[in-house]
Amino acid sequence: MKRNTFLYFLISLTFIFGNFSSDNGIRLVLTSNVNGETDPCGWKKKPMGGLARKSTIIKDLKSEGHDVIVADAGNLFFKKDKLSNGITIDHAKATANIIVDCFNIIGCDVFSPGSHDFAGGFDFMQQLQKKSDFPYISANIFSSSGERLYDPYVIIEKQGKKIGFIGLSSVFLNEQLTVKDPFKILKDLINEVESKTDMIILLFNASEKDLNRLKTKDYDIDFVVRSRSNLPPAVSKDGGSASIPIYSIGMRGKYVFEFDINIGDNESQFLDVMFLESKLEKSEKFLSSYNIDYEESIDLDFEFKDDPKTLNQIKKKLKERDDLVSVLNNKINYFSFRKYSLDKQIKDDIKILNVIENEKKKMVDLFGPLPDPHKGHNHK
Repeated sequence: MKRNTFLYFLISLTFIFGNFSSDNGIRLVLTSNVNGETDPCGWKKKPMGGLARKSTIIKDLKSEGHDVIVADAGNLFFKKDKLSNGITIDHAKATANIIVDCFNIIGCDVFSPGSHDFAGGFDFMQQLQKKSDFPYISANIFSSSGERLYDPYVIIEKQGKKIGFIGLSSVFLNEQLTVKDPFKILKDLINEVESKTDMIILLFNASEKDLNRLKTKDYDIDFVVRSRSNLPPAVSKDGGSASIPIYSIGMRGKYVFEFDINIGDNESQFLDVMFLESKLEKSEKFLSSYNIDYEESIDLDFEFKDDPKTLNQIKKKLKERDDLVSVLNNKINYFSFRKYSLDKQIKDDIKILNVIENEKKKMVDLFGPLPDPHKGHNHK
C-alpha cells in the first residue's frame, strides 16, 4: 500500500529543523501606513483596521514573554501628502493628535516619518513630535535650510543584542523641507550603524522606483519594512536567501506584522525561516506526488526514462529541497514571521476605544460633525 509521503515529511520536519521560535526572546512588532485611520474601514462585509484592534494584538504579543520592540515605518498621521478628500484640516489634525495619544498608550519604540506625515505642515509635525513618547528618526529629511530634523537612526538593546533602526524616505516635494536622495546617504550610514549593532532594520517610506533600486544594491541591511504603498501586504519573495528581505504592511492600518528574531552573530545573513519552510513544504509536496521521500532511494533515470520532462522537474525539485534543508540546518541568524489581519474577530482594547470616542466628541464640539472618512474609495 502506498504511504502518504507528504504526511511523513510534515511529521519529520519538526525533527529535522526543530522549533523556529526566537531563542533570544526578541520580538519585533511592525506597523505602517495607518494613514490617519483611528477606526476600522467602512466596508460593511469585512471592516478591518482600527487602533483599538491594533492595541489588542500588540498587548497579546507583549504578554507572551518576549522582549518586544514596536516600530512604525511611516505614513502614520495622514492619508496623502496634502490634506483633501473632504477631510477638513482641523479634523485631520485633531485625528493625528488622537493617533499620537493611542501610540503613546500602546507603547511605540521608534517611528520613521513618511511623506504623508508632513501634510499638516512642519510646525504641526513638530507639535506631534513633542507630544510623542517615542523617537522620530529619518536620515534624509532636513529643514528647508538644510538643518537635520531627526536622528538618522536609533539603537535598541534587547537580551544583550543591539538592533539598529534606520529611518529613510524617498524624495518628495514639500516647500518646508529638503528631502535628499536616500541612496547618497544610506551606504555610509549603514557602515556607521553596522559597527555598533548586531542587526540592521531599514524603515523605508519607499517609492516603487527606489524599492527597485534597493534590490540592486549589496547593502548590509538585514531586512526592510516599507511604507508608502497602496497595495495589499507583501513579503519578500526569497526569504533572505538571495537578497534583502522586504516587507510591505499594506494600507489604512489593517495589518500588524510580527517577527520573532534569533541573533546568533553579527555577520551571517538573516533568514525568514517560515518562508523557507513553506517553500520546502511545496517542494516536498511535489516530490510526494511521485512517491519520492527521504527514506527511499529511487533510480530516477530508470523510473522516468520515457518522460524526460518530468525527470528534469523532479531533479530540480530534489536539488531545491536539498538546498533548503542545508540552509535551514545551518541557520545562524533567523526570524519567523506572522501577519495579523485586524478584522472583527479581534476585540477592541477598551482603553484605546474610550480615548478615540472621547476625543472625537470634543472634535465635534469644536469643529462640527465629522466628515465621512471613507467617502470616495472602494473597499473591494
